[in-house]
Amino acid sequence: MPTLRDVAKHANVSPSTVSSMLNNRASLRLETRKRIERAISELGYTHRTVGRPKAASRSRCAALVVPHSQNDDVLKYPIQRRRINSIRRAIAASGDQISFFAGIPKVENNMLLQESIDDGHVDGVLLSSPTQSDGYIDWLAKRNIPMVVLGRIPEHYQYSFVCRDDYLGGSQVAEYLINLGHQQLGFLEPERTYFWNKLREQGFRDRARLLDASVFPTELYDRTATKASKIKSIKSLLKQGVTAVFTTNDGIAIEVLNLLESMGVSVPEDLSVVGFDDMGYTDKKGRKPCSVYFDIESSGVLAVEYLWRLVDPNNRFSHFGACIKTEMRAYDTSGYVNR
Repeated sequence: MPTLRDVAKHANVSPSTVSSMLNNRASLRLETRKRIERAISELGYTHRTVGRPKAASRSRCAALVVPHSQNDDVLKYPIQRRRINSIRRAIAASGDQISFFAGIPKVENNMLLQESIDDGHVDGVLLSSPTQSDGYIDWLAKRNIPMVVLGRIPEHYQYSFVCRDDYLGGSQVAEYLINLGHQQLGFLEPERTYFWNKLREQGFRDRARLLDASVFPTELYDRTATKASKIKSIKSLLKQGVTAVFTTNDGIAIEVLNLLESMGVSVPEDLSVVGFDDMGYTDKKGRKPCSVYFDIESSGVLAVEYLWRLVDPNNRFSHFGACIKTEMRAYDTSGYVNR
């Protein structure tokens, strides 16, 4: 059976050009269009249009793309595992199918995904936590592929999304700590600064400023650095009189808690520590870091609902969006200021 790539080769054009014509996503020169139509006729190619209704006997298929996690470890992280499992359950409940693509950070290298889309094997894409540099959003948007982005709000394109409210979460951390009496606050920024970390920091700083508390200049925390370098970052905050520190995620919070233990710094008596995402991690002493929670399972279910709406030929909306509300969770590593 001929494929879309066979048609492209026969017509001497790119697969994306053939896909764009078949799905009415681009205006082509008449000569190019005739070459493609002739190739389709000569090869006997049959196309199943992406995002259009299929025969009742055929289920829909969603591509779940996780660019920055390897296939063998993507389920090791609680956030990703819970999100992916909720998506799988939602798709299975509707009798539809899912194709999983993970561990390819650049869209131009993800040939299997491109072929699946060009050949009409998937109806839409669920894209988990993409970055500015990986190219997935641009590639999909330019081809008008139905997509829902999880974990990233729109910047250059209007696209459907479901994410947690990172700005709100950061502001909740600041208000929570200030209500405990902390006025000297610190912020540890990971070495890989994703946009969601920036939103958390902005919410944290804006709320602290509004409530007349001080947030000291950001300290970079490189998780790949030596133990001595990490301790240096923490000591820099302590020397400035910081009584509470926001670490932007629970993974860093756990590392900081273990380092503070080795330094002889008591938590929360000498320093309160707050993470983000409520992953359920504990440090060497069994302490669970104070954190920010959001309902990630509902975000996965909502993303699937949005995708099927976009695929529906009767849908009149170009995109949907939702920010999931966050909540503070007080566990073992925060307390009233002790000095």
